[in-house]
Amino acid sequence: NTRYVRLTGIQRGTRYGISVFEFGAFESASTATSVEEIKMVPDNFSLEQNYPNPFNPATQIGYNLDKSADVQLIVYDLLGREIVKLVDKRENAGRHTVTFNAKNLSSGIYYARLIAEGKTQIRKMVLLR
Repeated sequence: NTRYVRLTGIQRGTRYGISVFEFGAFESASTATSVEEIKMVPDNFSLEQNYPNPFNPATQIGYNLDKSADVQLIVYDLLGREIVKLVDKRENAGRHTVTFNAKNLSSGIYYARLIAEGKTQIRKMVLLR
């Protein structure tokens, strides 16, 4: 008399993005029989749009790596000047998230640039005070 329900959802803020949980429902009460997390590696290299955008003063910048790589995540101002290097290290494949805090910067347009294994992606961010 056991029924199983399989729930699948995206859990943001983890390296892998997707967790699968399995619960068993019994006749007398609902009891979790097991919890299984499946770690899935992204199938592509990508820089996600920051969230929130516009932001004040902090925002989350997410990116995906399909394989381990030396990674640089750099924020530039509208004139192309480097503001801060948020990441400059070797990262494993998976989903990653970094917080950019612009508390000492003025309102305006900024760019996040992700560089890994010869690939580059750029996203526009708006700081609104």
